[in-house]
Amino acid sequence: MILDRVLASTRVIPICIRILPSRRHFTSGRSPLLFTSAVAWYLKKLDTSPLITKCISSGIASGAGDIACQYIVHNSIDQNLVQQPRNNGAALKPTVADSQTSSFWDSFDSIRTSRFAFLGVFLVGPVCHHWYGLLMTRITGAGLVPTIKRTFIDQLGFAPLFIPVFMSSLGFLEGRKFEDVRAAIRQEYSKI
Repeated sequence: MILDRVLASTRVIPICIRILPSRRHFTSGRSPLLFTSAVAWYLKKLDTSPLITKCISSGIASGAGDIACQYIVHNSIDQNLVQQPRNNGAALKPTVADSQTSSFWDSFDSIRTSRFAFLGVFLVGPVCHHWYGLLMTRITGAGLVPTIKRTFIDQLGFAPLFIPVFMSSLGFLEGRKFEDVRAAIRQEYSKI
């Protein structure tokens, strides 16, 4: 059974297995749900082409995350535009806007989303694939202690080095000069 081999060869979090439909849906040849066949296809791709699959997944997740971020910021700006002070001036409350607010798609920055998707595919995906692969081979096990060790090493060793790399890569893709990128990292890094 292909699915048994895929599930055995990949490190799937046990809770994810419990929320998926039973294995017979994946192997019966007639999947009742598009979701189950998509999951089976994705797991097969993780087994046969892990790096490419993770790079594409990372690009999609990064692009989708940026779209969500722009949407949230757009809606919070719209909410701030329609808030007026109360009579006593102590607090703000939403009121009906006199002017029409813009559509999300009018302010959507597709170039920005493309930058994040690009970095997801060509930086985050490959680096994280190799880093977490190395981390899993050096600290084996699925219990609480190995998980805490991996998290500790990741957050105190990898993240402090990778965040400036990501920030500088994004700055260079935006067309900033080296001095501007370095200044932005110095200013923003401590906030992260």
